Amino acid sequence: MMEFNPSKCQVLRVTLKKKLVTAPYAIHGETLDVVNSAKLLGVTIDSKLNFSEHVSAVSKKAYGTRAFLYRNFSTENCKFKAAACTTYVRPVVEYASTVWDPHMRKNINKLEQVHRTSARYATNNHDYSSSVTQMLHDLQWTALAERRKQSRLTMLYTISKHLVDIDASSHLI
Repeated sequence: MMEFNPSKCQVLRVTLKKKLVTAPYAIHGETLDVVNSAKLLGVTIDSKLNFSEHVSAVSKKAYGTRAFLYRNFSTENCKFKAAACTTYVRPVVEYASTVWDPHMRKNINKLEQVHRTSARYATNNHDYSSSVTQMLHDLQWTALAERRKQSRLTMLYTISKHLVDIDASSHLI
């Protein structure tokens, strides 16, 4: 029988209420810490489910990954750089996006900015008078918001066709 380790457990209250229920929770006699956010399977969940903290962490990690590519690959080969970005940077900003897909404009813009700076890197064009939209078009990169939309639709399809272990009847009409 598996037992919970109290030192690895936390309480995360997800609510928009102004007056919180503050009852203590305990496992094996140890009171659990109350936190405002927690990381679960690589996704930072906060008490308001707005995922701003997650988007900030993901953006920071993606910028770090792109900076690593910049420092370690001095090639001018655009195809190589584009492939490196789609292989190493894009998965960072798309991991589990069907769960945390942002709805706030500031979070969407933060993620798209990662995409746009990656396009500048991939095309070797850091001139700020150049059109990044044209660079994205030349690279044939779809906007991240559109890719997240496609991921949501793919998940909906897999749920409706019972290809994943999620009960469609309780979630879909």
